[in-house]
Amino acid sequence: MHNRFEKASQEVELPIELPDQRSAALIDDYLERVTAPLVGWKDYDERQALRAEIRAHLEAGIAAFQDLGESRDEAVRSALKQLGNPDKIGRQYLDVSSGFSSILRLTRAAGGYISTTIGLLVGLLAIRIAALIMGLTPTADHSEYAVGALLGVGVSWRCWSRRLRIPAGACLGAVAGTASILTLILFNVLQSPHGLKYLLLADWVEVARVLLNIGIVGAFSGAIIGGFCQFIRRQERVPLPWVAD
Repeated sequence: MHNRFEKASQEVELPIELPDQRSAALIDDYLERVTAPLVGWKDYDERQALRAEIRAHLEAGIAAFQDLGESRDEAVRSALKQLGNPDKIGRQYLDVSSGFSSILRLTRAAGGYISTTIGLLVGLLAIRIAALIMGLTPTADHSEYAVGALLGVGVSWRCWSRRLRIPAGACLGAVAGTASILTLILFNVLQSPHGLKYLLLADWVEVARVLLNIGIVGAFSGAIIGGFCQFIRRQERVPLPWVAD
């Protein structure tokens, strides 16, 4: 039995990956990640030209690190680390190579401004609805509208920049709404002479009812903002149809 096991183990030769092969695989993987954001936006020849340019930079960096005494494998890793995140390089190239008037950059900027404007309007409407629910009259300086506008802008910017969808927008709106109203209530209560006493004797059932209603308004508003931002994001990037390069 022992002899047969030794014979079988001798017949099976496991592939051994040499350091140079590992280094070449690392470089190829890095170049693939650099050009991945360009697929659908840049043709094959331009992507290959970028790969050649990045490879030339890498080889120069590798040679420099080898001159400092590092092995080929160590030098490759050092050069890759020096170049930085390959995904970021690809996205930056996509923006810069298209120029300032690029439709990618214009739609991205316009989408942010449009989403922020919609968020501001939704925030103003939501704060007005919240005031009606709480039975509050408008203040002399209309400071509540400033709060609503800031909340709307904040939620919309978060949804747009983080690509949040309707459920996440609803959660964000509910949290922002209830947190702001709760902060406002606590601030007003603690500002009064008997604020602490009033806080201890407050009708917490009524407070919970108000917060629940405000949370529903915030969730509904956040869902509207999240849905609109999702719609805007879909319009920003529509890749070119695939063709054989």
